[in-house]
Amino acid sequence: MKYITTLVLLVPFCLFAQEHQYSYSFSGEMDSIFVEDLSLQISKIEGVKEAKGRYKVEKGAGEIFIYTIESKNEHNQTPFSPTKVKEIFIKNRLTPLDFRKLN
Repeated sequence: MKYITTLVLLVPFCLFAQEHQYSYSFSGEMDSIFVEDLSLQISKIEGVKEAKGRYKVEKGAGEIFIYTIESKNEHNQTPFSPTKVKEIFIKNRLTPLDFRKLN
């Protein structure tokens, strides 16, 4: 019975939502510990499920991996937008570089 209930609850979610993965690289001077804070700021954007970052101090560059869940219906008023991530980079005095969709 538990399995049927779980299946019934998950099927609509799987049918009407899509997961996407993106990568956004940046450059700028920062502490490598600040990447966690930057990832946290990005994960608060609507539609973002999770954000993970990495930063190489010697190169002065890093990359944020962004995992999103987007609804497939037409009522999705605010889909994920990379411009919101770009705004966070600029606000933190970082230079946005390359945005790519991974899947």
